[in-house]
Amino acid sequence: MDAEKRAQCTWERRKDVWSQALVAGDTGQTWLLPQTVDGRFSLACWCCRAAGVDSTWSEGVVTNNFGNLKRHHESQGHINAMIQLGLLEPNEDTILKGAPSEEAFMKVLANRLECRSLQKGIPGVGQRLKVTDMQVCMSASLCMLDKAFLQDAVSISVFQDVRKHVLLVRFQACSQDLTVRCGVLAHADLKKDGATTAGTMETLWTALECFYSDLDGNVEHDLLQEFCAKVQFFCSDAAADELLCGRMLKHSGIFPQMRYQVWDKAHACGRLLKRPWQADERLASIVDRFALGGDSIAQKVQSSPHVARIFQDACRRSETNGIRAGRVKSLSFAKHRFCSISKPLGRSLLYIEAVIETCVWLTLHRAGEPAGLAAASWLREVSEEELLLAALCADGSDEVVAFLRHFDQENWDAADCHYWVTSFLSKLHYLFNEEAAWEVPGYTRHILSVLENNSFGVVIDGDSKSFGGYPVPGDVKRRCMRHLQAWVVTVASILATEFPHHELLSSFMIFDLRVSTRTDLDADQGATRDTALRRLARACGVSAQGLQDEVEDHFPVAKHLAVTQSLSNWESWRRAVRKTQARGSTAERHPAGNLLPVLCRYGAMQCSTSGIEQLFSQVQLHLGRDRGHMTDDHAFAEVKLIADGKSIPDQKSFLQGARACWLAWYGHQRASPAEQRLDAGVKRKPKQDLRFCKTSGDSEATFLAGRREASGAGDRVSLEEAVEAALEGAGDVWDDSMIQELEFQECKRYRNLANAFLVDAVTEDDVPADLVEVAQYFANADEKGAQQRQNKRRKCLEILEPTPPRLGSASIWLERDAWDELMPLTLRRSRVEQVQDASLFVVTRPDKPPAVVRWTAMLHGADITDLTFLRSNGQRGVAFNYDAAVSIQRHLLVSDEFWEDEPQLAATLELAILSPKSRWRKLGSWEAFAERYEKVAGPDIAAHLRKPKQVLAITTAAVQAALGMESVLTAEEFEAFCVRLTCTKRSLCGT
Repeated sequence: MDAEKRAQCTWERRKDVWSQALVAGDTGQTWLLPQTVDGRFSLACWCCRAAGVDSTWSEGVVTNNFGNLKRHHESQGHINAMIQLGLLEPNEDTILKGAPSEEAFMKVLANRLECRSLQKGIPGVGQRLKVTDMQVCMSASLCMLDKAFLQDAVSISVFQDVRKHVLLVRFQACSQDLTVRCGVLAHADLKKDGATTAGTMETLWTALECFYSDLDGNVEHDLLQEFCAKVQFFCSDAAADELLCGRMLKHSGIFPQMRYQVWDKAHACGRLLKRPWQADERLASIVDRFALGGDSIAQKVQSSPHVARIFQDACRRSETNGIRAGRVKSLSFAKHRFCSISKPLGRSLLYIEAVIETCVWLTLHRAGEPAGLAAASWLREVSEEELLLAALCADGSDEVVAFLRHFDQENWDAADCHYWVTSFLSKLHYLFNEEAAWEVPGYTRHILSVLENNSFGVVIDGDSKSFGGYPVPGDVKRRCMRHLQAWVVTVASILATEFPHHELLSSFMIFDLRVSTRTDLDADQGATRDTALRRLARACGVSAQGLQDEVEDHFPVAKHLAVTQSLSNWESWRRAVRKTQARGSTAERHPAGNLLPVLCRYGAMQCSTSGIEQLFSQVQLHLGRDRGHMTDDHAFAEVKLIADGKSIPDQKSFLQGARACWLAWYGHQRASPAEQRLDAGVKRKPKQDLRFCKTSGDSEATFLAGRREASGAGDRVSLEEAVEAALEGAGDVWDDSMIQELEFQECKRYRNLANAFLVDAVTEDDVPADLVEVAQYFANADEKGAQQRQNKRRKCLEILEPTPPRLGSASIWLERDAWDELMPLTLRRSRVEQVQDASLFVVTRPDKPPAVVRWTAMLHGADITDLTFLRSNGQRGVAFNYDAAVSIQRHLLVSDEFWEDEPQLAATLELAILSPKSRWRKLGSWEAFAERYEKVAGPDIAAHLRKPKQVLAITTAAVQAALGMESVLTAEEFEAFCVRLTCTKRSLCGT
C-alpha cells in the first residue's frame, strides 16, 4: 500500500480524535482539511491557506503521523496565522511561543554575572553557541529599553574613555519625572584610524548608529538625531586627545546642544598628588626615596620574594610598628597606580624599624649588587628630618587619597562637590597651617613617637650612624613644616584649576542639604550660593528669582526627608518635588516650573569616568584574554550584560524583549539540550590561607580611619584663607619650579574660563574685562588647528590609500628598448622617445632612477614605476609620484660652472624653466641674481618678510663654499630642496 493510501486509511480511522485535539483557536472546529488532488490524498491547514502563509501545509501534506500534525499545531507560523484571522487572542504565550523561556534567559544572565565559563554551556539551557546568541538577544532587549527611556529623557550626559584601542561610552539621563537611568552606549574597536581624534569620532558615530538600529539592522535616524539633540554634558579624562574630541563633537554638530565639557574629577585629584610634589625638589626626592624610586626599599621588597620574606620576618619582630604586622607582605609598591602612592609611603613609616633592618640585611647579603648599594645609599642619607618630611608627606597624601575616593565612583552626588572641596582644604589647613599634624593621630605623630622613644644604630661601609633617642629639635620641625605649607599653596592652586568656581558642577551646591537653613550662611557663603543659583538659572533657561523662590520653598521638605529617612541630596530633592507635584492642589501652592529643569540637569550630570574604567576591568575579568576573537556584536552583548544586567528596572519587559529578539533572529528553538554533570562549571571553594595569624594592635584600615577622623577636627575655612595662612607660614622656601607651577595653573584656569565663555557656559560675573578678546584668539586658534588636523589626516589617508598612475592616459618612456615587446599592446602607442615628453618613466629601480629621469620627474611632475607595474597593467609593482617643482614661483640662476660640470642636468633645468606650465624665471647672470636677492631677502627687508628661497642659484661645491649663501645650492642640495614624492603603489597589503 502506498503512502497516500495509508494516510487516507489512517485519517478515516482517527479523524474524530484528531479533530478534537487539533482545534483552530476558539472556534471548536479543527483546522485539518482533507483533500484529494489529482488522485493524491493529503491533509492541509485551512488557517494557513486563508492567511496566505507560504508553506507545505497550505498546499497539503501526506502524513499518517499524529506527531507531525501536533508540531504544526504548536508552530509559531500556525499560531500567527490564527492570530491574523482573529481565531486566537494574542498573548505572551502565543506570540513568544518557541523562544527560550524566561527562566532560561535568567539562568544565562546569572551565569554571565557570576563570570562562569561558557565552554560547556549551561545545563538545562543549551551549549555555548546558543548561550551566546541568547546573550545577544538580552543585550538587544536592554538597548530597546534604553532607547525607550532616552526618547522621554530631558537631559543626557555622555562619558567616554579609551583603553587598548577600545572605545567605551556610557550615558546617564534624567526624564521629566526625575527618573535617572544609565547604561552602555558603545563598546567598539577603534580600527586603524582610531588613534586620531577624527577616528575616535567616526567610531563613536558608527557605534551610535549600531545602538539605534532596529531588529532588521536599519538605522533609526529620527531617534538617533533626537538623542544627539538632548546631549548636554560630555565627560572624559583630561588627556589632550579626549578634550579635543569633546570640542570637535560640539563643533561638528554631532551633539549640537552640548554646552558643558567636563573632565573626570578622580583624575583631577590624581594631579593633586603628582604635580605639587614635582614642584618642590626636596619633597620630590623624599617621595622618590621612600616610595616611587627604582632604588627605594618599597621597590626592592616588591620585586624580590626573598627580600619580601626578610621584610615580613622583621615586621613580626619589630616593637615599634604603628599597626599589627601579622599579615603584612609588602609595602604595596605599584608605580603605575600613582593615586595609591600613600600606601608604600605610609607603610615605610609604620614599619620603619623593619625597613631599616631590611636595608641592613641587603647591605650584607647583596653587597656590591644594585640592591645592596641602594640600601646603603638609603641608610646613609636617611635622617630625623628626612623621616619627618616623609611622615608629613604621608599624612598629606592620605588626605588627597581620601578626597579622591569621593569621586572614584560613577554615582557621586554633584551637590556634595563644593562641600568635599572645602572640607579637604580645611583639613590641610588644620594639619599644616595650624601645625596640628604634630599632635593628631597619624604618620607624623607615629614617627615622632618612634624617634623620641627609640634609637637606631647601623654601620655603613665602615662608618657608624645613629638617629633617634631624643626629642626632635623645634627648628627641624619648623623647616619640615614650611615645605608642607608651600605644598598646601600649590595644592590649592591646582584645586582651583581642577574645580573652577565658574563650572556648572560647582553650582549644584545649592542642593546640598547639610546646611540647616539659608540664614545659617555668612555673607560670603550666601553670595556664593546666589551666584551659583544665577548660573544654574541661566544654563537651564529659567527665571533666577523664580528658581530661588522654589528652591527655598522645597528646601524644608527635602531637608526633612534627608534627616528622617537618611536619603542622599538627589533622592531627597527628587522625592520632595514628586510629593509637592503629586496633586494639583499642592502643585499650585508649591510650584516647581523653574526647579524641575534644573533638577533634570542635576540628575543627568555626572563628571566621572570611573564607572567606565571599572567596567574595563570587569570586562577583562569576565572575558579574559582568550576571547578576543569575538565579533563586535557578541563583545558588546557581553559588556552590556556585565554593566547593565545587575539592575534592570523592568525585568518583565526585558525578558519579553529578549524572547522576541530570539524569534526574530533565530526562529523556533530546538528540543531541550542534553543533560550535563551536576558539578560542571561550578567553582571550587578556595583553600583557606593559614600561613599568617593575627597579632596584637590595630589594622591599617583602623589606623587610617582614626587619622582621617582626627584631621577633620579643625574649623572649616575657604580656599583664600587656607592659601593666605600657608603663604605666611612657608616663608622663603619657594623656588623657581614651585613658582612656575603656580603660573602654569593660573594660565590653565584662564584658558579653561575662555573655553567656557566660548560655549556660553559662564555668567557675566565670571568674565574678566579682557577675556573676550583672548577667547576669540583661542577660538581662531582652535579653528585653525582643526583645519590643520583635517588637512594632515587627509594627506595621511592619501598616502596610505594612494591612487596609482593611470597607464591609459600616460606618455611612457622606457629605460630599455627591449621592454617594448613586454608592454601590453594597448600601451605601445603611448611610448615616447624623449625624456622631456614623458609623464611616466619605467626603470629598473624606481627608487634609484637615472639622474636625468629623476630630475625631469621632479621638475615637471611625473610618475616613476618598475617593469612589473607596466606588465601587470598597474595591478602589481612599485610606483612613485613626484610633484612638479616648477609650479611654485621662483627665480633660478643656472651658473656656467654647473653647465660645465653637469651639462645634462643643466639642460634638463633649462627645458623645465621654458615649459608652458612653469612658474620659474631664468636669471642670466650673478649680477641679476644679486639684484633679485636684494629685493626679496636683502638687509633692508624685515626679517619676517624675507624669502631667500624664492631666488636660487645652482652651482658647483667650490663656488657654493666661496659664496656661503643659503640660496646658493649644489646639485645634491637643490634636489633635496625640490623633491616632493609619494609612493602611489606599494604592493603591500593590497595597496
